[in-house]
Amino acid sequence: MGGYYSGRWFGYTRKTTAEECHKISIADFNKGFLNRRYHESGVVYESETDGAKYARVLAKCAVDRLLNRSGDDIPDRPKQTGQQFRLTRTACNYGGWRYWLICPRCFRRCGKVYKPGYGGSYACRKCHDLSYISAQEAHKCDRSKTIGPLVWKLDRLTRAEMVQRKMFKARIGSKNWWRLNRRYERIMCGVRLGT
Repeated sequence: MGGYYSGRWFGYTRKTTAEECHKISIADFNKGFLNRRYHESGVVYESETDGAKYARVLAKCAVDRLLNRSGDDIPDRPKQTGQQFRLTRTACNYGGWRYWLICPRCFRRCGKVYKPGYGGSYACRKCHDLSYISAQEAHKCDRSKTIGPLVWKLDRLTRAEMVQRKMFKARIGSKNWWRLNRRYERIMCGVRLGT
């Protein structure tokens, strides 16, 4: 009991985070484009998310034409290729529409779909079982033997300081002042005893 191989942490691997994955957000698309596409077919494609790349190609062609480097015509827009995502929309309270992507696996509506670095197709965060970096690093020092008690004491001292500020605003000798005074003494007693 309590040996090296006991417990479940030996084979633990952390979850892939959403920040490590390539993502497509509904915010990548223009509202006018989404409205038009919703009424036409209700489908958008993976290749249509990168409109900035096509804009850079158009700008380069314009510069080349001005400098007479080449006589190439404007290239065609990228074809509709890659994975397709269905669209849906919900009415907002004060008018307008909010557009959503439908996850190809679980058919939930979501604002972003993710494609992990190890391959696969785009799907929502729940389907890929992704986590966030902030969730993984949130309580790193809570149970640490050296840092944990210091953090706990700092938290107590911060609370005592907030109570002291309220005491200065209250009228001396009032019921509220005595209540805050007792609370301040209890907090400071706990800090001194280390409990």
